[in-house]
Amino acid sequence: MSNNLAREPEKQRTIRRLVEALRGFEVVDPPPDAKFDVLLRERRTGRLLAVDVKQVSARRTGELPAMLALASYQLSELARNVGAEPLVAFCVPQWNSGVVEQLRAFSTRFSLGLGWAVLSDDGGFAASLPAFQLERSHEPRAQGVRVPRIRQSVDPFTDANRWMLKLLLLRNVEERFWGGPRDRFGGVLALSRAAGVTPESAYRFVRSLQANGFATMNRGGFELLEPARLLQLWLSVDASKPLLWQPVRWTRGKPDDLIEVFGQDQAGPRYAVTNFEGCRRLGLLHAAVDGIDVQVDGDLQDAMQRWKLEPVAPHESHFRLARARFPRSVFGGAVMADGVAVVDALQLALDVRSHPARGVEQSDYILARLGATK
Repeated sequence: MSNNLAREPEKQRTIRRLVEALRGFEVVDPPPDAKFDVLLRERRTGRLLAVDVKQVSARRTGELPAMLALASYQLSELARNVGAEPLVAFCVPQWNSGVVEQLRAFSTRFSLGLGWAVLSDDGGFAASLPAFQLERSHEPRAQGVRVPRIRQSVDPFTDANRWMLKLLLLRNVEERFWGGPRDRFGGVLALSRAAGVTPESAYRFVRSLQANGFATMNRGGFELLEPARLLQLWLSVDASKPLLWQPVRWTRGKPDDLIEVFGQDQAGPRYAVTNFEGCRRLGLLHAAVDGIDVQVDGDLQDAMQRWKLEPVAPHESHFRLARARFPRSVFGGAVMADGVAVVDALQLALDVRSHPARGVEQSDYILARLGATK
């Protein structure tokens, strides 16, 4: 940690934004030997806040909970030495409400006792200062990746709708790439039965496709149109909200294979390997990148407790976990590879695309193998 803000204009800007957003605080001179970035004082009470500023790149945004846990020990002690409360301020390139919620849940669950703030370059702000009983949050007016606008109020990419889309798009792919139904769906009722949804849900789904030019309907039947363009829209939607990954390690030591961690408990939470490790296990690896990523169904903390896992810094992790936002779609078509569940090939293309290391290249390779780009 550094106290020389004169050499760090980005931190200076972050501090100015933080003071403006918190309201009621002012910058004061810290002790000469202070090892945090700035000292703030609440005007009303005179209480102090020791702030450490962390500039976080886009590729590391999902690691904020682990960073907060690591900072809690050192910063809390430094703050106590000057009679202040600790605050870690993360400056990130782009607002991500999911990251903020994950950070809030993590700090609440583990009662770290220090404040945190997230400031995004596109204007987003969130802060939690338990010692001051202060909670604030506002999203930017215009957010990050521009997603093509979807006409009609029905979202084609809800969990159930994603599942039905996969039934339509993947019924002809190789069995090692898709573990879901392979029926031919000429009618809405047949689709609803295969997908396990109500006929009303299936009709709403097909009508939403029709409203956006992706399907035609006639007397209960329908035909999918322009699947390649539909898939590009789907990719764009997911790219705007990437998964939030938590680095973890197995408390029993580094496993030789994931089956040691996940394959022994048949009654445990649903899981599926994804990203580059999933590509390797399904024979679709095009760009070799280190790391093992696993999507999990349900509460992440409960799953970690069940599997004897603990959150750690990225360099100490054995793999990363993320809670599946769309569990029916993610796990419904998963396949088994060497005793371990792996997401279907289309899900691999969706997940890996936002990976900062050759993710788009790997995703395009999968889609070409599936014939989904035609």
